[in-house]
Amino acid sequence: MNFFQERGIKHVTLPHFPRANGQIVTIVQTVKNSLTKAAEEGIDLYVVLLDYRIQPAKDMPPPSDLLMGRKLRTFLPPHPGQLKPTFDVERAREALRKRQIIQNKHANKHATVLSVLH
Repeated sequence: MNFFQERGIKHVTLPHFPRANGQIVTIVQTVKNSLTKAAEEGIDLYVVLLDYRIQPAKDMPPPSDLLMGRKLRTFLPPHPGQLKPTFDVERAREALRKRQIIQNKHANKHATVLSVLH
């Protein structure tokens, strides 16, 4: 009995997307090669996996961003493009102004004008 039969694992293919199997094979091979090289060089395997997980795809954010909902901290300095804000700064400033106006209105609700001291 082989490994898959012992564990009840069945190989499922996607009939309408035959390229998906090739992509999966490529990903598995890339990770396998990276882990093998890391083991030979004495590099921590978790660092190698972290480096793989933070790499963005062509048109998708990195898997770590999708999984964790945030950027993960790494040992490498960030790419300058990653330091640019991904949100509209002007829209954030306008939202801040609106909040400040509302806060000011609530703060001045019970305020009185002080009389002039002589």
